[in-house]
Amino acid sequence: MNALHVISFSSTNYYLLKCNDGFLLIDAGWVGKYEKFKKGLGALGIGVDSIKYILLTHHHHDHAALVQNIRSETSCRIIVHQDEVKFIRQGTTFTGDMRQFNIWLKLLDTCTSPFIRLNYNPVMLNKDDIIVSDNDYDLCGLTGLKARVIHTPGHSKGSISLLLENGDSFVGDVAMNILRVFGQRQRPIEAEDYNDVYRSWQKLIHSGAKMVYPSHGRSFPVKELIRILETI
Repeated sequence: MNALHVISFSSTNYYLLKCNDGFLLIDAGWVGKYEKFKKGLGALGIGVDSIKYILLTHHHHDHAALVQNIRSETSCRIIVHQDEVKFIRQGTTFTGDMRQFNIWLKLLDTCTSPFIRLNYNPVMLNKDDIIVSDNDYDLCGLTGLKARVIHTPGHSKGSISLLLENGDSFVGDVAMNILRVFGQRQRPIEAEDYNDVYRSWQKLIHSGAKMVYPSHGRSFPVKELIRILETI
């Protein structure tokens, strides 16, 4: 297995995978949390300048808000889906099409959203960054990781996941393992299209995913997604 490290704060996991010349970081978010992020890196013995790539699973504030902070200290390359580009360039969390899974989660969102900063420092992309499309993107030649980027829409239109050769899948928010008391199980708390979420789960399963590493909550075996799909 590739060396895997995780930094967790504000109910969000940020994964680091060892690659050819440093680390690939999966997401970096929450406005005002850069010092906490760097403290987490330091506890792992990893310097900011060791981050060579940042894969953004999607554009939301808890996933992209720290990218410009990191890029002020290192010349890392961004990997992002084309449908998320306009939002990260604006530093905007688009919520217009977002729907909560049930009424209880809608009430929770109503209570908590006024306290969350949705906008963040815009991400300045350059010619060295990698903009992926709906097709799978092989990362081996670029990073040395035996992995590919898979388009997994549902939480947002341009959500992507990273699938390693061994079946480990880093899925952003297309699946979660948090606040299950509200009855959604491993479904996202909110999504733009839950039918797309289920199709993305099927895509991950058919692509060989075995273990799911969500941005929110603990990792779990892909069979948990299969069980939910069997009930739909």
